[in-house]
Amino acid sequence: MYIYLYGPYEDGGKTWTFVGSTNDVYRHVVTGAGFANKDIGLIGFRYENNHEPIVCLTTDGGKTWSLQNIPLPGKYKEDYATPLSPVFNNAQGILPVALRDHNKTINYMTTDYGVHWTAPED
Repeated sequence: MYIYLYGPYEDGGKTWTFVGSTNDVYRHVVTGAGFANKDIGLIGFRYENNHEPIVCLTTDGGKTWSLQNIPLPGKYKEDYATPLSPVFNNAQGILPVALRDHNKTINYMTTDYGVHWTAPED
C-alpha cells in the first residue's frame, strides 16, 4: 500500500504538490488519520503481525514520518489493535483503538499533540 500526502491546501485544493509518504516507515492498510494542526498528524494502520497499535507521526506537515511506540495495556496485550482516526483539540487528543478479540474500543489520551500517548487504565 502506498500512502502519499499532497498539499498545501491554502488555495482550497486548486493545486496539489507531493509532500511526503509513510511508505519507508510502514506500508499497510490505513485505518485512520488526523492532524492536530498543519504540521502535526498521525496515520494509523491495520495490524499485521504486531498486536500493538501501529501509528506513524509527522511533525513537519507530512514530509517525514516516524513509528510511535504505543503499547497495549496489560489485560489487552494479546489482542489485535486497530488505531482509528485521532481527534485533537490543540495539544490534547484522543486516539481510539479497536480491539479485535475484546470487541471494544479503548481511548488513548495525549496532551502533547500525539508525541506521547497514555493508555486507559486496566
